[in-house]
Formats: sequence, C-alpha cells, structure tokens
Amino acid sequence: MNKVISIRNDHVRLDFDCARNFGVRGLISVRSGVDFLSGKTPRLWRICVKNRRQEFATIDNNVSSDKSYGVEQDSQGNLVSLHFSWRRIPIDGEPNALDVRVSVNVDDKLTCWRIDVENRSSDWGVWDVQFPILSGLIVEPGDAIAYPWKVGRLCRDPLSNTPLKMVYPSYTSTMQYSLFLKKDECLYLAAHDPSASYKSFTYEKDGEGELIYYLTNYPEGMGLPGTGYTMPYDAVITILNGDWITGSKFYRRWALKQYWCRKGPIWKRRDLSKWLRDITVWFSRAVSPLGDSREREQTPVNILKIVELAKYLNVPVGYHWYWWENKPYDTGYPEYFPPKPEFKPGVEELHKAGIYIMPYINARLWDIDTESWWQERAEVWCAKAPFKLIDGLRDYYVSAGWWRERIDLTKYMEHWRARFAVMCPYTEFWQEKIAAICDRLVGEYDVDGVYLDQISSWYPVLCFDPVHGHPIGGGHHWVDGYRRLIEKAYRRIRKRKYHAFLTSEDNAEPYIDLVGLLTWSPLMPDMIPMFQMVYSGWCITFGRSFPSSDEEAVILTITQQLLWGTQLGWFDPDAINLQSPEARYLKEAASAFKTAKKFVLFGEMLRPPVLKGDNPILKIGEVETSAVLCSCWKAPDNTLGLVFTNIDTAPHEITYKIDTRNYGLPGQKRIILSRLYKPPKKRLAVYDSPQIIGTIKMEGRSIQVLEISL
Repeated sequence: MNKVISIRNDHVRLDFDCARNFGVRGLISVRSGVDFLSGKTPRLWRICVKNRRQEFATIDNNVSSDKSYGVEQDSQGNLVSLHFSWRRIPIDGEPNALDVRVSVNVDDKLTCWRIDVENRSSDWGVWDVQFPILSGLIVEPGDAIAYPWKVGRLCRDPLSNTPLKMVYPSYTSTMQYSLFLKKDECLYLAAHDPSASYKSFTYEKDGEGELIYYLTNYPEGMGLPGTGYTMPYDAVITILNGDWITGSKFYRRWALKQYWCRKGPIWKRRDLSKWLRDITVWFSRAVSPLGDSREREQTPVNILKIVELAKYLNVPVGYHWYWWENKPYDTGYPEYFPPKPEFKPGVEELHKAGIYIMPYINARLWDIDTESWWQERAEVWCAKAPFKLIDGLRDYYVSAGWWRERIDLTKYMEHWRARFAVMCPYTEFWQEKIAAICDRLVGEYDVDGVYLDQISSWYPVLCFDPVHGHPIGGGHHWVDGYRRLIEKAYRRIRKRKYHAFLTSEDNAEPYIDLVGLLTWSPLMPDMIPMFQMVYSGWCITFGRSFPSSDEEAVILTITQQLLWGTQLGWFDPDAINLQSPEARYLKEAASAFKTAKKFVLFGEMLRPPVLKGDNPILKIGEVETSAVLCSCWKAPDNTLGLVFTNIDTAPHEITYKIDTRNYGLPGQKRIILSRLYKPPKKRLAVYDSPQIIGTIKMEGRSIQVLEISL
C-alpha cells in the first residue's frame, strides 16, 4: 500500500496517510505551496457509541479492521474521488459491528467530504460522529480564525484563545462556516447542509498541543442499538486566495440557494412587514446604563420621553417593550396575562405618535413553578434527555454562560430567575401556545409585532421524547419545529393586522426569512460583519446593546450599526439626553440610514475601499479603530454606495480608490459620482474611466453617503 495518496483541484491538494490510518496528513495550497497541517498526527474521524446500559465507547480511524481505499477518475484520467473503508470493526466482543466508509470528491474549487457508518450491532448505537477531523493546524504569528459568533468575530492567537465550540444553529454559530486565516489565504471549513441539522464545530488544542478542528454530527435515533449514520450533506474544505471577506462571499454563493432564502431579497418580498422595513431607530429598556434591571422593571415606561425622542429623530421608530407583563422579568413564562394596567393605554399613546410597539415574550421556556405547568400537563411536551447527555454537556453549558439549579433525569432545565423547562418546538402543543399568545397581543392589545426570545439565539437541545413525533436525538427537527411555530403565529396575527411582524434574538441563518433579527451584543474587540457580508439584502437586522454611557463607545456602536446595515439603536430612552453629542450623532446617523436605505437595507455589503491620508487610530475602551470608517454597498438598481463617517471630534481628510469593475459594473461606461447625504443630492464628478480616486474631508462626528452610478 502506498504511504500517501493525494487528490487535488485548482485550489488545494489533500494528502492522506495510507500507511497507517488514512488520516489527513497534508492540506496544501496549490497557489502558494503552504501546507496548513503539520502531519504529525493524521486523523480523519472519531465515533462515539452507546449501549443499552448507558455505557459509552469511542472508535477512530486508527481502529484495527480491514482497511482499503479506491479511486475514481474522470474521462481525462484526473483523480476526482477517493474512497476509504474500514470493515468489520469490533465493539465490545461483537467482531463485525461496524463498517465505516469515507468519500472525498473534488471539483475545480471544492473538496466535498462524506462519511457513512453502517451498524450491525444489537447492543450499541452511534451517538455522535466527529468528521472531518483536521489535526495539527500550523499556527503562526498573525494567523486568526474568523467564526460566526453572533455577527462575526476574529480569534487572534488561536492556540491561546481556544477552545472555540460553535453549536449550530445558535448565537455561537449563526452560520455553517469558519475560516482559518493565514497571510493572504484562508482555509474555508464549512458544512453545506441545506436542512440546518443540529451540529457543532470545534477548534481546540489536542494532546500534542497542536490546533485541531472537527465537525460533530448527531444522528437521528442516536444511541439506539443498530443506529448508524449516513452524512446527508457535504462537509466542504478548500483554500481561498483572500481574507475573511473572500471566505464570506464564497459561503454566500451557497447560502442564498437554501430554503431560508427562497422568498427572495427583502426589496422584492411582499410578505415582509412594511412596518418592520420602515423602522430606522429602536428603543428598549432591556439593557441600560441606568442601574439594575430589577429596579427599572418596576418603573413605568416614560411614554412622553419616547414620543419626544421620536419627534427629535424624525424617522420611523419602534419600541421593544420589556416588563409589560405583571410579573418579574424572567419568571412565570408563559403566563403573561393580564399585563400591567398601563400597558394598553401606553400602546395607544405611542400609536398616536406613530411609534410601532413590539412586546417581549419567551418562545423557548416554561416556568415549572407556575400553575399552568401542572394544569396543562406541559411536562409531556418539554424537551427530554437521558442523564448521560445532560451530565456530559454540563461543563460546556456552564462555560457558555448559563447553568442549572439541578439535574433532572428527563427534562432539560435552565435556571435564570426562575426554574425553566426547555420546551420542544416540534410539538403542536408548544406551537399553538406561542401562536395564541401572539394572537392575543396583536388582537386584544393592538401591538404591531411580537419578539420571540431565544429562537434564533439559544442552543438547540437533543430531544429524546418519541411522543413528540420527531426522530429522537439529532437531525433537523428543532429548526423544523420553530419554523412551523413562527408560521402558525404569522397566520394568526396577519388576520388581525396585515403588516404585523415577528422578531427574535440574535441571527441564526435558518430563520432569516421569517423574523427580524436582534443582533444585540456589546461593543468588543475584533467584531467583524461576517453575517452581513453573507446575508445583507436578504434579512432585517436591528439593535445593539448599549450598556455603557461612555460617549465615544456609544458613537462607535451607532457607527457600526450604520456601516453594517443594522437598524439603529435599542437605546434606553431614559438614558438619552437630547442635548448630548450621542443624541446629535444618532439623529445624523438616522437621517443617513433613511437616505441610504436602498444600500444599507436592501443592498449587498461589499468590500470597502482602503482609506489613506489623515486617519489616526483611536482607542475606545478595548477597541482600536480608525477615526474615519467606510462601508461599501451595491443596491438592487446596480448603483454603488459608500457610507463614510468620522467618529473623531476633529476633522480628517482621506483619500479612497474604487475600481468599479471589481464591483460588477461595466468597464466602458461613464461613471457618475454623487453625494446623497447630506442633502440636497449633488453631482460631484463624472469619470470616463472605471477607476475613481477621491478625496473627502470629514468634519468631526460627521457622515457622508456617496453614490456611484452609470
């Protein structure tokens, strides 16, 4: 048997160790010759199995078995597919329990990986499958991982800042790809899974101290004797010449073909709420610099202040109403009615001022200490898990930011301010429960939308209750259930108000066609708009957390919202002084957002131009940023938009260069450069060349929007 067998395309060469275990020994860039792997400990797959006695065992590609491999060639004799097999793998005295087959197929750009586990055991079932595994990722100074935590983050110095565990779909993995960045190339690691099945992506240090990456899959029927696993989608690996923007645009080409984009871009959609599309600024008291939320939730909403702010901003405003129910926050779900006495009159007053109202409800949890928990036999319909699963994930859930008051043998429990059971969204019982609450809020209390907390943010769980009608364990039933829940709620509320809308927390991709997405997160270093680079123009995002009253931090947060195409705000109205620099900048940003809507709401976010000239680096908290920032957009009418802002108090003059051919505009046409904001619209220059070199002076705390058209 050959020691190494290789397969390649125009981007990457893969070397597999045939002398030992068929592990991945080399992952080499065809362009640069750089090998991304050390080759010290080649790996490929790892399988966890469980028996009837709740015992677990693991097997990997080093297992003793009958190993073989085969190749396929195209008509020109090029190698296009490799097949590896491990036959008659023993488990605990069963000599012929498993067969494992792996295929790696290549085309001009991609390598596509699949695994099949055939199980003949009468006692053991497959629990999870880690595949593909890339061990020995070589980490050098300057390397980083771009990963889809919320809208996106860069992990610098990966060996010191891992493990990174991304559970999909949740805020930890809003999309199904990540990028290992090395100099001017990026290793693209993705799951092209059109069904949005539960999975996780992990970067961590292995026993040798090297960086390892693996994708974990969870079968339907996991752990049942005889359960195997056939991977229903491609794990995709390639190397791209470029950075995180290059990798994000590569993923976009696949993502826009999936079912969550089948309704089309938002500028075309007639089913999308006009009200939700129109809102420019949001207010909410959920996160505020004004003290503890337990004190504020007892304070009546300052209706006059919200109305005053809306008049000052002179743009469509939405109010995200927390603490409208007559119980302490994070208790009593789903017993919301009757609300506080001031709720319905407050809705009427805000409506008179033209303000849209969206109250909070939780669409995932049930307080087990409520009367309804027992009266409605809700425990039947909550998500269930065996003890071993809960115990095995306990450390991860604690590290991810939540904890359990106690471990229950059957139901998943979370402890926030009360004891909550996680409800299974696949059940018609829970779907109808949430739909009825939304219907009552819109119909009886005249609200314009409802916020369904946690759906597109929090971790799915593996439900093992066969009564619920879905396969136990893994699969895509979690997403399927929530999509049905949202669709049922829409059918109810749209009978009340045609433009009523629904939103949810964070921005997991399989829900983008159904809900507006609260992309809340505090200001922090190394945030990057990966999500917007992929899904701009196809979904509505809004809001950021404003916990700090620091002027510069607030202005930078507003800036990121404007430049990234996110509806502005999520401010506590009581924390805004109309005479403050923050209020003035918010008004400026709101006007610019409204003017540039065809770009920042309906358009595609593109690579921004490099800015040169007088552009100092500012340090705002832990974040370092240029004083003058810019984003670039392509509108549905094929015009380009440049949004500039100077967050410094001092003026700065910068230069920029645009080659319109790089943005899909014809190279032989006359190019017109105009200023849209500040109004009035003004033609600045006409170019007979596709290259534009411009100079722009940005006054302190100012915004400009330029348009490039034919």
